[in-house]
Amino acid sequence: YDLIGVGFGPTHIALAVAFTEEQPGRRALFLDSRDVFAWHPALLLPASRMQISFLKDLATFRNPQSTFSFVSYLHSFGVDRLAAFSNLGSWTPSRTEWAAYLAWAAKRLDHIVQWSSSVVSVQPAQSNGVEHSLIKVTIRDALNEKIRVCFTRNLSLAPGATPFIPALFREVLPVIPELAHTCAYLSTLQRLKMDHATFDGRVAVVGGGQSSAEVFHDLVSRFPRAKVDMFYRASALVPADDSPFVNARAFDPARTDEFFNLNDDERASRLREFRRANYACVAPELIESMYKLLYLQRLQPGEPSHRIMPNTEVASIERGPDGAGVRLTVHSTLSTGREPETNDYSAVFLGTGYHRPPSSLSFMSGLNSQFPALEQ
Repeated sequence: YDLIGVGFGPTHIALAVAFTEEQPGRRALFLDSRDVFAWHPALLLPASRMQISFLKDLATFRNPQSTFSFVSYLHSFGVDRLAAFSNLGSWTPSRTEWAAYLAWAAKRLDHIVQWSSSVVSVQPAQSNGVEHSLIKVTIRDALNEKIRVCFTRNLSLAPGATPFIPALFREVLPVIPELAHTCAYLSTLQRLKMDHATFDGRVAVVGGGQSSAEVFHDLVSRFPRAKVDMFYRASALVPADDSPFVNARAFDPARTDEFFNLNDDERASRLREFRRANYACVAPELIESMYKLLYLQRLQPGEPSHRIMPNTEVASIERGPDGAGVRLTVHSTLSTGREPETNDYSAVFLGTGYHRPPSSLSFMSGLNSQFPALEQ
């Protein structure tokens, strides 16, 4: 192959589009351990929207005439669909529509994707004991239960991040079915059979980023009779900075080469500087909606149904009474904070982010001598 890509999410879909459009006749193969393409299926919430312009799709900036653009996707359903979207007057599609767009593009590239496949090892190719420029990739095909060996001139890695589960929750996660990461939000609601009309229990969300805020907002909307608590260690929900200058410096195509040419310290500094654009922050309009909800509660008599509690962390977690639900004890992170409190919850969702542990690239160990950074 001229190119093998590990993982087939949005990054590699865009790469596959570019490769097929700009390198006709060359061979590419993309590998993914999943059976089918899906983009954050458990967070396709009714009110969730993209935080970027639809022009920042899989192809438009590189090739405005590409048939893989978001506009082309809309037009594939007929001009009425494209016209209807334009009548919305919005630059940001719903997350559900964006997921459908990505799935549409992935399906068109299905002929160069091998699903249910994981990489066992990556090694320099050798001939008579002498290394040459090809890379040997050993692949496990889970569907056919076979091992396959391929050779490629270029290898691209985009295996994606995995949900980060803090140590406090890691041990109990397998034995408490009502505890889940937000990446499994909708499937967990389905599994727990929480009826939107009758459920009147208590639910907790841990974390102060975009996923946590979206889940909190959806729980309040989905279950009118429920009580929802949200805990996070920071002092306030931080708005995502999507201002023009930050977008231009962080995400414009010209920044790619600039970032590539920075030294290690400069790269680290740039990443820290622009965390506020995409990490542990919340869309400003969602923050406003949540604040308005809390304010309107003040106009009602009695205790509020929903709480957003900053400077708060979970001190302990255990099975709820009678072996059902989750019992959380939380306390303030401030010396002047309130006393610890313990409550029982019908479900707890962890918006604790994602990470890329070294184990996710363990198959690359055969190239450690050529790329020392793989050992870090």
